[in-house]
Amino acid sequence: MIYQLFKEKNELKALLFEAHKEKILIWNVSQSIREGKTIIETIPYTWKTENNNACYNGLFLKSRNELLAKVAAFPINKNDATLPFYQKRSIDTNQCLRTYSIYKQSIKNGESSIIPEAFFNSSDAFKPDGTKIAQAMVHLPQLNIVDVETGKITGYRLENGEDFSVFKGKKEIKNHFVRLAADDKFIYALYWGKLPWGAREIPYINTIYIFDWKGKLVSKITTDHDVDKMCVDTVRNRIYIIGPKTDDVFYYDLDELNKRLESR
Repeated sequence: MIYQLFKEKNELKALLFEAHKEKILIWNVSQSIREGKTIIETIPYTWKTENNNACYNGLFLKSRNELLAKVAAFPINKNDATLPFYQKRSIDTNQCLRTYSIYKQSIKNGESSIIPEAFFNSSDAFKPDGTKIAQAMVHLPQLNIVDVETGKITGYRLENGEDFSVFKGKKEIKNHFVRLAADDKFIYALYWGKLPWGAREIPYINTIYIFDWKGKLVSKITTDHDVDKMCVDTVRNRIYIIGPKTDDVFYYDLDELNKRLESR
């Protein structure tokens, strides 16, 4: 997975993480195209001992020696799991500089319909300037925003949305936010809001909720195509989408969207 695309000395680069080999990879896309071969810088980066076997599943280079990382939930036993959280880390010394805890306590599994490490599943996006993190929860209609500088964490739940009590009991739990992307102005969250789909079913998801970085829902857009993945291009100011049933890539012009929002 490419966690981040960024420019360094006018070179387009990509951040990847090779977890099983405990390495951060920085792929120089521009140089690779020029030379016709893959140019990758490899940085050894252990994680197993640092976080008791809980792996990183979200990374962002805030600077060349400062990394934002999401530490995934890790099962303790069949009824409980650790809580996911974020860290600010150094790269050269592999040290935790700051921890950002999102949740205060775990939810015991008991008779719930999902495993405990999945309670707090989320899609995550980092503000390109590195100042904030957006976390859209899968099993609750809730968006959490972390201020990296102050450490303040604020949760925003959709009006009349379900709360944490949905995790108690054997009832089926809906999937809400399933994908997330962001630029410096807005957060783009792909929304489902229905029960999970079956193993052989491909859902038609085409509603994107748009939030500002203060957590305000500013718009909803319905795309002409179903969406599986999406990515924001901050250079051309587009949001690219890929559907689950086609090899085509579509994009929406965010300049046009911004004009519509500003005219309201």
